[in-house]
Amino acid sequence: MAICVGTTATAFATEETVKDSASTEFQFTLRNDPSYTITIPAHVTMEQEGTDVEVLAEDVQDLGEDQKISVTIAGTDYYRNQMVLEDPETRGTMRYQIVTPDGRTLETTGEKDQMNGQEIVSFTGDGKETYTVKPVIAFNVKPGNYTGTLTYGISVVDIA
Repeated sequence: MAICVGTTATAFATEETVKDSASTEFQFTLRNDPSYTITIPAHVTMEQEGTDVEVLAEDVQDLGEDQKISVTIAGTDYYRNQMVLEDPETRGTMRYQIVTPDGRTLETTGEKDQMNGQEIVSFTGDGKETYTVKPVIAFNVKPGNYTGTLTYGISVVDIA
């Protein structure tokens, strides 16, 4: 008998039968689905006094009013994600720094993942932002051909 009562209650709770009329409530959520193209140079040759790097945002669409596209440091190809260039022939190393458009200097000093997540440039629409990359030439750096790779993070974030 308990089973019969439970089944009857469930049936009445999920369906409604009305003889003269019926209704359906519809729901739709419009989601903000931004799209964009970010162009970053694949190769930059640094000059001793610093080199400008242009980052381009194109076809930016559907950003929310309080959102921006943020280009950050995601990591490097050097130990502990340090911003370091290396000469593969001599295994010598040289640090480098990034100067953002708002004047902040981003530079690692040995801690693991120290600059990961730091914003370099950002966009709220189509445009171009320029940052500067500069080698840090210490007294003990020997002449050579130094290279390194910076990996970027690109995402839509809330404007703080």
